[in-house]
Amino acid sequence: MKIMLQGYPTKNGTGISILGDYGDLANLYETVHHFASTLNENNPIQKPQHQLLMNFAYEIRQSYSGQRETEKVKFNGDIEYSYYGFQLVWTDILIFISVLRHNAGYAQSDKLHQANLYMLEYVVEKALFEYDPEGASAIKEYICQRINFMNKYAFLI
Repeated sequence: MKIMLQGYPTKNGTGISILGDYGDLANLYETVHHFASTLNENNPIQKPQHQLLMNFAYEIRQSYSGQRETEKVKFNGDIEYSYYGFQLVWTDILIFISVLRHNAGYAQSDKLHQANLYMLEYVVEKALFEYDPEGASAIKEYICQRINFMNKYAFLI
């Protein structure tokens, strides 16, 4: 069975590799860009959040354009797909997800945007537990919450 996005811990466990086919990543890019566009760049609290999301969107766009990781992935032993991806350290992906989920609560979104957010959260949590179940139990609570990004220095994180 093919699942939209795939997430794997990086070789040394410092972060995550997120992979998907062109459509999966293009949809995720659209979701991230949608929420970034709802933020006011002239507002000192929203500007850093906008910058964080635009950085994330850039990584996604570069990956589905073939500028990052590429892999051939087989499902059910027969069908081969081209998967594109990118790597992020755990802290960055946790911050990006928190900013996305926070702003999803204030912006209009459709079911596809919500599905993309849930899928992203799912693959990150799955990869965390795959690498270190004990550490993941503590870190899991930081997916979507408990990260302070509500000040003008959030972009420096």
